[in-house]
Amino acid sequence: MSNTDRNTLYLPRIAAQDFEAFRKIMKDEIAATFQEWLERRRERIAYYERDILIEVNVRPDEFVRFCHAESLAYNGRSLLDFAEFIGKANK
Repeated sequence: MSNTDRNTLYLPRIAAQDFEAFRKIMKDEIAATFQEWLERRRERIAYYERDILIEVNVRPDEFVRFCHAESLAYNGRSLLDFAEFIGKANK
């Protein structure tokens, strides 16, 4: 498979110390525990193994500003959009 046949996916990477802040922001839209979050990420990485995966560090305060500026809900889709926004901005 060539690089042109592969999708680039930006995955948010949350630091352990920031996870509770994300839980407060996103409520039930994110895993209940940091360990569960990590397991879901591992599953997603395995599922998209043929794609180009770029992990992007995300911060809760920046996520809130992004959602506010874009009029987005605090949910998983918005978190992926935020990771993509940050990833593309840092190319």
